Amino acid sequence: QLFSGELDVQRDGITGSSTATLTARAAWEYKVSADTVLGYFIGGEFADSIIGGKFQGVQTRSAVSSGGYAMRQLYRKLYLDGFLSFGMGWNDLEMANDILAVESNYVTNTVALGGAFSGAYENNRYELRPELAFSYGKTWIGVVDFTGRAYGQIDTTLTSDIGNESVANLTLRPELILALDASTIADSQSQLSFAPRLFCERKIGKTSISSCGDGVEIGIRSQSEDGLSSLNFRIISDKIYGGNRSSYTLNIDHKF
Repeated sequence: QLFSGELDVQRDGITGSSTATLTARAAWEYKVSADTVLGYFIGGEFADSIIGGKFQGVQTRSAVSSGGYAMRQLYRKLYLDGFLSFGMGWNDLEMANDILAVESNYVTNTVALGGAFSGAYENNRYELRPELAFSYGKTWIGVVDFTGRAYGQIDTTLTSDIGNESVANLTLRPELILALDASTIADSQSQLSFAPRLFCERKIGKTSISSCGDGVEIGIRSQSEDGLSSLNFRIISDKIYGGNRSSYTLNIDHKF
């Protein structure tokens, strides 16, 4: 049994929007053979967003999710893993410009899936982990009801058919991990990681856009002496869609 908690902060350099997300998850894993592990999980999250652009505002979101995953060792240090998850979210939105202010409460449903092919090469104080990963997520929003305020008047009949939004992502990232407090990766309790990224992304909604970009990940990981608990801090910086996108993640894991 595994419990994990994560704090993730993302910022879009193009629009100036930012989102902070707190996630908690409980998972149960089963070793069904010498080279295959299956697991399932339940989780919850809370997110708070600051929206930039022509309409500025705030959004809060709470959600629950569940799903499953599988990991298989294909050959020695070659691995294949995949996941599938379903979620439901409750959203409170407030936006305004110089003339109009709108607010809404609405529910979304989400499905996400993905997989990765990865390897590992160890050499004393460092380990190289190349990875090719694919992910796809789709959110059903539909027609959203709004309450609008302008010039002292209130209108509760405003609606917007937002429809569905989906994102597909293909990423290549060779990760280099260095031991900080021991002569080998296996004996170290503190590790530093560095991973350049090449990726392509496609967003599909009422209009579709796609772009390829590059970025870098830098992380620090520390684990307890018994190996049951770990703390991981990671910084991600990407260039895509003609601008910069950054993310900061703090993750805590504990095995029971």
